[in-house]
Amino acid sequence: MTLTNRDDRGAVLLMAMAFLLAGSIVAMALLSWTETAILSDVHARQAADLRFAANAAAQVTIEQQRYTYQVLSTLPVDPTTNAWDCTPPNFNASPTMKAAVVVFCQIQFQPGTTASRVLTLSICQATYSPTALADCVGTADAKQLAYLSAQISFNDYSASGVQACTGLANRWSCGTGMTINRWQSR
Repeated sequence: MTLTNRDDRGAVLLMAMAFLLAGSIVAMALLSWTETAILSDVHARQAADLRFAANAAAQVTIEQQRYTYQVLSTLPVDPTTNAWDCTPPNFNASPTMKAAVVVFCQIQFQPGTTASRVLTLSICQATYSPTALADCVGTADAKQLAYLSAQISFNDYSASGVQACTGLANRWSCGTGMTINRWQSR
């Protein structure tokens, strides 16, 4: 038996299949890389939105407390820290923001010191559960759980060195000075 007619059809088919396989492997790698890049971009934007929302909520709360005289009888006191709860009721970030946060605020009055009021803030990402605020500060690791933790001292003394911010009549001297003691975010 002699073979007189030999052709390359089988080899061409094998080469075509090898090129298709190599091309599809490259296409899958590019698709996988694209998916990873898109997800990384989305996660980076979400983290930036949360950072901006937490910073904005902290700034709003600080400004609300800085120039406002707090009537102590209207604020609930925490017996363990001897600080008054100044948490804004139902505070979430503005609906225009892409990340919502909850704010926990405590204020301690320290007459006779250079910082007459010390404001402590813990800001966590909102979970939309009824216990979101309690989850933010109710654990021993509250500072680790909070996305942003801050402590600010307000100087409520007049130019003559007298603590003048002691009531509604002289609230003009509230927050004449401010020192950021701690500003820590994750």
